[in-house]
Amino acid sequence: MLHFTDLVKAEDEFQKRGLVPLVVATDLSDQVLHSRRQMECFRPFIEAGQLDFALFDTYDFVHGNPQASRKKKTLELMHSQREWHVGSDGPFVLIGNYFLDSLRADVFAVASRQKITPMTTRSNPCRDSDNSSEYDVVVQEALLAEDTSSIADMHIILRAIEDPKTLAVYEDSQLNSALLQVLDNFKSRIHAPTSAAETGATESTGIILFPVEALLFFLALIGRDEADIAQQQAFPVAIMAGDAGFTFRDAISSAFLTSTSRDDNEKSKTTSLELPQLSPHPDCFCLPVDFEIFKMFFQNLDCSSNDISVCSQVVSAPASDTFDVFFATIEPQSNPEAKRNITSTAVTQGLHSSFKQEFAHFTPGDCDLLWGMMSFDDGARSFSSDTLLALLEQTGWDFDLFAVLHWELLRRWRRKTTPTGAGSDTYKTRLIQAGIKCWRTFYTMEQQSEIDAATRGIRLQLARWFYELDAYDCVLDVLAPWLEEMNHQNSGAKDVGILYLLGLTSVALHEYWAALTYFRHCTRLTPTKLKFQRQITRTLITLQTIRSASNSSNESDAGE
Repeated sequence: MLHFTDLVKAEDEFQKRGLVPLVVATDLSDQVLHSRRQMECFRPFIEAGQLDFALFDTYDFVHGNPQASRKKKTLELMHSQREWHVGSDGPFVLIGNYFLDSLRADVFAVASRQKITPMTTRSNPCRDSDNSSEYDVVVQEALLAEDTSSIADMHIILRAIEDPKTLAVYEDSQLNSALLQVLDNFKSRIHAPTSAAETGATESTGIILFPVEALLFFLALIGRDEADIAQQQAFPVAIMAGDAGFTFRDAISSAFLTSTSRDDNEKSKTTSLELPQLSPHPDCFCLPVDFEIFKMFFQNLDCSSNDISVCSQVVSAPASDTFDVFFATIEPQSNPEAKRNITSTAVTQGLHSSFKQEFAHFTPGDCDLLWGMMSFDDGARSFSSDTLLALLEQTGWDFDLFAVLHWELLRRWRRKTTPTGAGSDTYKTRLIQAGIKCWRTFYTMEQQSEIDAATRGIRLQLARWFYELDAYDCVLDVLAPWLEEMNHQNSGAKDVGILYLLGLTSVALHEYWAALTYFRHCTRLTPTKLKFQRQITRTLITLQTIRSASNSSNESDAGE
C-alpha cells in the first residue's frame, strides 16, 4: 500500500483531477477480511478512502448468486458499505499474485505420434520419407476421484478423448478455440526425426494445464453485460498476475507413470500422471498457471473482437526461472475503424514498455534468492557497500533483506569513521535514508498489536540501529507505539529494553526530564541493575548543572 500510494502521489494527473484510486483487497474468507480490517497498518488507508475489502468468490463473480443476492461482476465493499460494479463503475486493474492457480484447471496429457500414410506408388524413397509421414496428437484427460481430500490419497488416471477438432470439449466456443490453438502449437513444435521408421512411435509427450476457470473469469471480467451496454460506456482494464513458471511446451515425459497390477491372475497395466504441484501442505492442492495459454487467449480476443484492443506480455524473473509475470491491457474501441487505424494508444504502449523494462532488471521473486544468498555464510561481506545499498533499492527496499544487511552496513560505517572519518557523514546519511525506506515496507501477515512479542524484537533492533547512526527522530518514530502506551500508563508498555533506549535517546536530544522518567521506570522493573542507577545519577547531575548555569545567568542579568 505504501508503494502504491507513493506512485499515486508522484502522478500529477491524480492531483489535478482530484482522483483517489481505491485498492479493494479480496479474499474467499470473511474471517480473513475481518482480521485484515483490524490491522493498525491498514487503518490510515481505510480512513483516507484508499483501501477497502470485499468477499470474493470466482463462481459468484462470473455467474452471480441469486440466493445470496449477489449480482454478476459485483463486489460488496465492506467499509464503505456500497456495491462496486466491476467494469461499469470505472477503469480498474486486477492484480493477482498466486491467485489464478487457485482456480480450476483441466489437465490433458498429450502425445504426438508419427503416422505413416500407406504407399500407393513407387517413387523416390527420400521424397516418400518427407511426404508420407505426418503427425497427429493423441489427447487424454486426467481424471481425479471426487472423494479425494488429500494429496496423499490423490490418484490420477488418464482417459482418451475424441479429437477436439471433431468433438468440442467445452460448450463455450472461445474456450474450445483456445484449446485447439494450444494443441496446434504443441504439434507444430514436433519435427519429424530422420531415423523415424516405426509406425505409431511416440515422439513427444507433454501436459496441458488448461486454466478453464481463469479464462471464464477473464471473459466475464472484460465482457459487457446488459448493464454495461445500457450505460453506453466502456472502461479500460489492466491485468497483472504472478505465478510459478510453467508451459505446455515443457518436456515432462517423466510425469507419466505406468504401473502393473495382477487381477484374476492376469497382468494389467494402467497409466497415471504425476502433476507439477504447488501445494504448501497435503490439504491444499494447486497447479501452476500456464501464462503462455493466457497470451494466446488474449491474442485471439484481439483478433476476433472489434470493440476491444488487447495487448499482453509474459516475462520471467532474470535471477530465477521459477516465477513468471503476466501483464495485459484491454482497451475499448468505439468502432471497428478505430481499431483498424490505431493498434494501441500511447498510454498502453508506455505501460507495456515500462512493464518490460521493470522486469528486465529485477522482480519481487528475486528477493528470496538474495535473502538466502546474504544469509548463508555471511554472504553480505563479499559485496561492497554500494552494491548492498543498490540491491536494497532494486528490491523496492525489501525489509527482510534489510534485516540481514543492516548490521553489516553499520559496521562498515564505523570503520569509515575511524581514524579520520573522511566521507563518513555522506555514507551515514545514505544508511539512514535506506533504513527509513525499508522500514516503510515492513508489515505483518497476522492481526497483531504493534507492541507484541512478534514485532517487539524487530522494532527494538531497528531502533538501536538508528540510535547508533545518531538518527534519534527515527528511533522515536520506530518506538512510537511504546511512547503512546507510556502516556496511558499501560503496564504492557513496561519493557526494560525499550524504556532504556528511550532514555538514552532522550539524553541525546537533551530531553533530560523525559530521560529521567524512563530510567526510573527501568529501575523499578529491575532494581538490581546498577547501570540504570548510574544513568539516573548522571541525568540528575546534568539537570543540576543546567539549573546552576541558569541561576548564574539570571543573577548576572539582575546585577546589570
